[in-house]
Amino acid sequence: MTNVELIKRAGFSPNYFYLRLRGDTTFDTNDIEKIALVFNVSPAALMTIATSLTDEDDADKLVAVDRLELARRLGFLAAGPHADDSVLALQAGGAAITEEKWAALLSATGPRQEAHSLLTALAGHFDVSEAYLLELGSNEVAQRVEAEVDFQRALTESGANSVAARALGVVSPSALIAITEAIRSIDRRQ
Repeated sequence: MTNVELIKRAGFSPNYFYLRLRGDTTFDTNDIEKIALVFNVSPAALMTIATSLTDEDDADKLVAVDRLELARRLGFLAAGPHADDSVLALQAGGAAITEEKWAALLSATGPRQEAHSLLTALAGHFDVSEAYLLELGSNEVAQRVEAEVDFQRALTESGANSVAARALGVVSPSALIAITEAIRSIDRRQ
């Protein structure tokens, strides 16, 4: 059965149904009852089936995201001087993404849930910790990754691109920011 058939048989409007399917809002008990009637099962049976699914049964795990913060972080990564954010490059890196999806992510107009595999593929493409795109509530992760990326950008701009921020060991984000500013100020004087 297609979504269109389910919408018609259950008496949902397409907008109502797709808002819930995307995870923008939840199905309520009346919705579950309507869906169960379409499949000729009880609501309890429908819920039993739904809750018995395991991670292996899911095609991909969905992760709730703060769209604005995700857009900010992706914009930061894509803004680098040598960051190739073209959809073809993202796809080559393993991200299942279209131009429309990429634009929606950058403009914070995408769904409130994203595929775990997409976020991890994007992190891999930009060579950052997966936590940076999966743990959007963590300012500590954001500060650390952004300081490391900015440091790498400053090194690349100055021609010293063989040093990795990770090679410095445990350096605080504020220390990395200070080092980055020093590198850029030296580069400007030359």
